[in-house]
Amino acid sequence: MKQLPIAIFLIASVISCKSPERTQKKNLDDIANQYVKLTLEIGQYDKDFVDAYYGPKQWKPKDNTEASLPYQELKWQTTSLINQLNAIDDMGFSKLQLLRYQFFNKQLQAVRTKL
Repeated sequence: MKQLPIAIFLIASVISCKSPERTQKKNLDDIANQYVKLTLEIGQYDKDFVDAYYGPKQWKPKDNTEASLPYQELKWQTTSLINQLNAIDDMGFSKLQLLRYQFFNKQLQAVRTKL
């Protein structure tokens, strides 16, 4: 009976442990998804911003070309993504993951500059 609490503790410890690399990759994937949605939103107001999109249809925003550009909101979203990206520790990244990280950093800086 004494072994049951120890076994439960060990199982809970194993389940709760995530490798930092997988967590960082998930964070980078989340940022990538948000980046695509952000650029599609900006593309609603600037037709030259997105050349073509072949991803999930539900990610495309509804046409609101009648509305004015929500500049502050889009700038805030961009800055938020940059901050999330900068919070990721890229030390354990593979070469490919590091290139992806740098790509999103440069792209988000360009989006913020364009806005």
